[in-house]
Amino acid sequence: MFLFQIDWNKKQAQVEGEMIEVASEVVLFSFQQDGERFRVACAHGPDGSLGLCEASRGPWTRWCYGSESHRRRLVMPVPTVERLCREWGAAGAGQLACVLAVRYTGFACLSEVQRHLDEKKLSYTLVGDET
Repeated sequence: MFLFQIDWNKKQAQVEGEMIEVASEVVLFSFQQDGERFRVACAHGPDGSLGLCEASRGPWTRWCYGSESHRRRLVMPVPTVERLCREWGAAGAGQLACVLAVRYTGFACLSEVQRHLDEKKLSYTLVGDET
């Protein structure tokens, strides 16, 4: 399983401490209004795992969380990715990211993916409430 942090401006991700290019990033949802920026993106790791990152910054984030920025990450290990690929007919983590983008959108898309994983009793790691 990998841990990642996406720098959307540079199109790079830090995977286990190493910077890699993120050409295959898939955006599930993006919103900008009145100085608020909210985005949920998905990227797959070199080992076949898959990660989603929800990040927000701006006045609404400050009102909701009491800080200027907020981030949550959900990482699915390879067995979870393989199970979802079989369920939805995707050929690997790259295609699964695209399937997630079609199935889940909106402000709550990361939470909806998490709920689906919970319902199926599939493994994942959630790192949340990061500022």
